[in-house]
Amino acid sequence: MIGKAGGQGANLVVLPMDRLAPEFFQLRSGLASEMLQKFVTYRMRLAILGDFAELASQSGACAISSTSQTWAGVSGSFPAWKN
Repeated sequence: MIGKAGGQGANLVVLPMDRLAPEFFQLRSGLASEMLQKFVTYRMRLAILGDFAELASQSGACAISSTSQTWAGVSGSFPAWKN
């Protein structure tokens, strides 16, 4: 994904949250940090779009708490992803 985006001249990858495994959002799994480190290494920004309200309300550590916060170099509020 990073290579393909970079080959097209992009510096941002937009990914709908429903394409990620639920474990991605659990910090203890290490999936988010592993993936995000690759984006940082290749100087590529990542935006994950979706409704994070359910994740933010769950107890325990969550990689994302709100779509209005800065995360992975992208800030702002985004509408829910429509397939």
